[in-house]
Amino acid sequence: MSSEACLRKLRPHETAIQVLRQVNPYNSNPIGIMHGGHMLEWIVDTATLVAMKVSRSYALLASVEDTVFVSPVKVGDLVRLTAWAEYIGKSSIDVSVMVETEDPKSGLSSLSTASSLTLVAVDDSLKPRPVGTCLEIREPFEEEIVKSALRRRAEREERIRRRKEAVRDLSRPKPIVEDAEVTSFFLVSPEDSMGYGVLHGGRLLRRLDEISALVAMKSSRDVVVTGALDAVDFYAPIRVGWGVEIYASLSYVGNRSLEVAAKVFSHDFISGETYHTATSYFTFVRVGKGEAPRAPLHLPELEDAKRRKERRRRIIESLKSKSTLERLAEIKRKLVGSLGNPHSKHST
Repeated sequence: MSSEACLRKLRPHETAIQVLRQVNPYNSNPIGIMHGGHMLEWIVDTATLVAMKVSRSYALLASVEDTVFVSPVKVGDLVRLTAWAEYIGKSSIDVSVMVETEDPKSGLSSLSTASSLTLVAVDDSLKPRPVGTCLEIREPFEEEIVKSALRRRAEREERIRRRKEAVRDLSRPKPIVEDAEVTSFFLVSPEDSMGYGVLHGGRLLRRLDEISALVAMKSSRDVVVTGALDAVDFYAPIRVGWGVEIYASLSYVGNRSLEVAAKVFSHDFISGETYHTATSYFTFVRVGKGEAPRAPLHLPELEDAKRRKERRRRIIESLKSKSTLERLAEIKRKLVGSLGNPHSKHST
């Protein structure tokens, strides 16, 4: 961002926000484990607050990078979400969110996930507007935060270039196993919006998780928990009053896991236009004794799913590594300082 467009400068720690939530039965599945969709909604909520704090305007969710849940979160647990701006473009804000779970009885806490999101500052007509804020970098660790964000931005450049073409892709995903699919439709109401009469991205992710989980349970006849969400981009905003159609279908089967592709279409009933809003890939892990469905051995689509599975494996290994845990703990210490709970004991 040029100096002329930089009306305000903020250090990374000045953008940070920390939110503490408790997991209630409403947030969980029948065996008391938190729904991944509710966690994703909390992550988007927290990232949106950071983006609005930085831009002083409403911000729309543009993308979520790969998000892998490394440990289950149970009813009664405390969830601490720490978020900060890691890069600010002309209209976009990249936000990192670190999620920790604490058992209130033992005081032990652990890393649940770390996610990166991109939001876009918009005006009243939902057009991108200049943020007008720059990150002021003074320390080496702040430079590393920005470098990490730039690496992620470079990796999604190809996805961004496909945005105009993708929004018109109205093809439906096909399940790899017959009848392993679910179709859902809902009307966007004001309660689904965080502001500006637009469906909140976190609420949409929660619905996608719920519908995709139905496919996984229907296919395996088993209880499942959300293991991961692959990188997802949002191509067009969905306004209050529009209809949302979701096609979720089984896309991969492993020994204990299932992947479900969910494609979202939005319908503007006044203009008659239909848009492809997003396509997501959720991975679910079976936690009971149900049998996984038999999948075809030779399908071109399965190769992409195998590559996604391998990428998720690397992300899990990275999140569990000592170096990653130490780096995130150091960033959190420097960014939020006394905002953290000094009495919590870390198991990692």
